[in-house]
Amino acid sequence: MFRFQLKNLIGKGGTPYLLGQSEEADLELLLEETRKNLPSADEQLIIKAFHFCVATHKNKIRKSGEPYYTHPLSVARIIVNEMPLDDISVAAALLHDVVVEGEGMTIKEIRSEFGTVIAELVDGINKIKTIESYNIDKEAQFEIYQRLLLSLFKDVRIILVKLADRLHNMRTLDYLIPERQHQIANETMEVYSAFAHRFGLGNIKWELEDLGFKYLNRTAYEEIGKSLNSTRRERDEYVKKFSALIKERLSKDEFLKKNNVTFEFNGRAKHIFSIFNKMRNRGLSINELNDLFAVRIIIDSDEPNLCFFVYGIICEVYQPVPGTFKNYISTPKKNGYKSLHTAVVGLDNRHVEVQVRSRAMHEVSERGVAAHFRYKSGPLPAQNFLEDKNVQQWLDSVREIFENLGDETPQELMESVRTNIFQDEIYVFTPKKELRILPKNATPLDFAFNIHTEIGAHCIGAKVDGRVVPLNYKLKSGDQVEILISDKQEPEKEWLSIAVTSHAKSSILKYINNSERKLEAKGMKIWEEFAASKDFIVEDAEFTLILQSLKFKDKTEFYISIGHGATDPARIYEFIRLKVRDFAKTQISRNGADKQKQGKPESTNKQKKSPRGFASIIYSQCCKPIPGDKITGIITPANELFVHRKSCHSISEYSTLSPAGILDLSWDLIDNGSYKSDIRISGSDRSGLLNDVTNSIISFENTNIQGVSIDTAESNFEGLITVNIRSLEQLNLLCSDILQINGVRTVERI
Repeated sequence: MFRFQLKNLIGKGGTPYLLGQSEEADLELLLEETRKNLPSADEQLIIKAFHFCVATHKNKIRKSGEPYYTHPLSVARIIVNEMPLDDISVAAALLHDVVVEGEGMTIKEIRSEFGTVIAELVDGINKIKTIESYNIDKEAQFEIYQRLLLSLFKDVRIILVKLADRLHNMRTLDYLIPERQHQIANETMEVYSAFAHRFGLGNIKWELEDLGFKYLNRTAYEEIGKSLNSTRRERDEYVKKFSALIKERLSKDEFLKKNNVTFEFNGRAKHIFSIFNKMRNRGLSINELNDLFAVRIIIDSDEPNLCFFVYGIICEVYQPVPGTFKNYISTPKKNGYKSLHTAVVGLDNRHVEVQVRSRAMHEVSERGVAAHFRYKSGPLPAQNFLEDKNVQQWLDSVREIFENLGDETPQELMESVRTNIFQDEIYVFTPKKELRILPKNATPLDFAFNIHTEIGAHCIGAKVDGRVVPLNYKLKSGDQVEILISDKQEPEKEWLSIAVTSHAKSSILKYINNSERKLEAKGMKIWEEFAASKDFIVEDAEFTLILQSLKFKDKTEFYISIGHGATDPARIYEFIRLKVRDFAKTQISRNGADKQKQGKPESTNKQKKSPRGFASIIYSQCCKPIPGDKITGIITPANELFVHRKSCHSISEYSTLSPAGILDLSWDLIDNGSYKSDIRISGSDRSGLLNDVTNSIISFENTNIQGVSIDTAESNFEGLITVNIRSLEQLNLLCSDILQINGVRTVERI
């Protein structure tokens, strides 16, 4: 069970090697193992990381009495020997504790010394360690724990290094107090062994489970281990005889001999926790179980069809047990695992599990996704690694980590349904490392109101991981957020478009409404006192004209403006005295004249005047006019001018209702700029067509794309493209160019 641990602690000449006796010897051991397993590694990077590791942990000792640096060194050796990754991962393993456990080193310093990638790996691992510090030990909380950890895996190497870290901690758990042992073992069983399984790290998963089981049920662990040890010689002899018959048959096969196909056989006992589960589920003792071990046949070829060929030969030697054949080659597990499984009736009528796989499949079985780092032509750079098709499929499986619908129980399926919810959540921390769960796209404002309403009300900004960010910054899982406040700050209406949570929005609205009520009362008092000092009274009709003229929607807004100090009552008084009362008289006279007309129709002549002087000029989205089009304007009661093409249906509809509100326009009276226009294209679909179309558009000077929507059906396509254009002439030239593209049949402006 401790095969890896013992193997890695054997020094030269077969004598046990103890870490921590000599820093120089420890470094040389790491470099020798790196040369063997990672021949393309940057040794200078590893040497530099090792020295930083030793220096920052110089005066610290582990519970075992060893120098603290032996822990990150052991984690690095697991990375090198048990899941050979790359030199970046080895360096990150050496540095993974220098911020949390070291003396004074920061992520910023790591970035400066070792680059952004290593700094981000170390930062991700540290954030996981922060989560661990919560000592989550309640079963109901493990789901949150799993979801939180998964949200931090921005680079696959973060979880791989973290699993190596957890594995070494489990191997040295004896030195902690029983309560802490139980807590860590429970966490390992519930969280980390599950991740190791889903990531295809079979050997690490088995060891984590056995070590966790050891501390959670030591009595059963020791009983099963003792029984396995007592039958080891008998078991090894049985596997040897069982395999001999298969080897003999394979060695005589003419096809295999002709193609020089070789094999590796190995037999192993099921790991202790697996045996315990079989005993519990079947209600049997260990002596009554007849499938305690499995025989694995590894073919030194990457041709998967050979696995089926060998399986056929095995079935000629031993009778297969019905219903036990599993084809994980044609249908791999979510974690990438591939192999053929079957059980056969072996010697003495005992059932034996047989697994058949290629060498490449075996690498993935043993090391999961880590195998991709070295199975090709040495370790891959992170970018190329992530672009690899097989790894991309694995990354997809990470996103669906709880959605393997193969052999899961209904309870596990429900777990997967609940876990999907986490995609809409983020997990962030206070400076005191308190966990807060917020919706996706939450901002520092949401975080501030989540802490306390008063903190949110006086928020002026935030620091995320020590860096100042604006209020509209989108928080990410793992962020540590510190809110900056000022007693002078109060909620603003703009905050409503920044906040995401209903609590933040409702709190902001409450503050604004309370503030506006106070301002309204204050403004009303100022206005009334001012009016009394001038000894004048404003009639309702005059007040309505004031509100309309000064663009106030109602008296409340008017009073708030005065209370806020934005409107001066003295200016309103002058406006009334000089403008409103004269205007009112004019309106009264005009109304009287209108009555004398006794229904005489108004002139249908359209106004002809300059558009300058309007409150705003708006280019209609219904017809999207551009220079070169004949245009007409519609005037609104708010003195806004909407520009339309003369052919637009809106013009004919509006002219029958209010002909006096129509204005003839020409482009020389309007500032030229960039205008939106829609183009509809159709044709025969082909690879690269959309790329050709977009390249044609962006090659035009002063033209860019605002939006693209393409629908395909069978071999045809139809699309809508919105572009920014200068003129009708430029649009026509653009349409002509697009029409020349192979596959395009029609191009038209909408």
